[in-house]
Amino acid sequence: MGGFDMSTPQQNMPQGQGYGQQQAYQQPNAQYTQTGYAGQQYQQPMGNQQYGNYQQPAYQQPNFQQQYQQTMMPRKQFTTNRSFVVWILLNIITFGIYGLVMMYVITQDVNEICSPRDGRHTYSFLLMVFLFSWLTLGIYPLVWWHMFSNRLGDALQSRGYNRMISASSFWGWNILGALIIVGPFIYLYKMLDAVNTLCADANNRGI
Repeated sequence: MGGFDMSTPQQNMPQGQGYGQQQAYQQPNAQYTQTGYAGQQYQQPMGNQQYGNYQQPAYQQPNFQQQYQQTMMPRKQFTTNRSFVVWILLNIITFGIYGLVMMYVITQDVNEICSPRDGRHTYSFLLMVFLFSWLTLGIYPLVWWHMFSNRLGDALQSRGYNRMISASSFWGWNILGALIIVGPFIYLYKMLDAVNTLCADANNRGI
């Protein structure tokens, strides 16, 4: 019919003008899509990295707790009531045998408590007295007591206690203090107090 125009408005537009509007309309969308894709590429590694850093401790935590429990739980209850007075009396009655036996036991306890933490090992007290002492003309016992006293102090300090004893305690009280007679007794008291504290802490909180 000649009075009606059945063409759409887009068909009536000039070809160049319609194409330009369509291109101008689509160009922001293309830029937006490209920016969003680039942002997605930028955010994805960050999200994976954060997720990996967050998940890794949660994955390893049960293994660490299991290793901590196996390492730190003591296998026995350590003696915590070693008395200075009883030590002196029984050492006199047994002509020094009681002191040798007790120092052997103390050395074993200190090794069992401290070795998992510091990785060191104190040699047997009896071997030091009966073998290495005369082989080194009395020099090795000084070295042994020096290292043992320092190890006790380090172990107490690592557990949050004051250093009750150290190598300076041995040289000051047990060696130089022998000039005033009571020095070795003071060192013995400090050593027993430090060992009792260490053993009590190991019983309560583990090795």
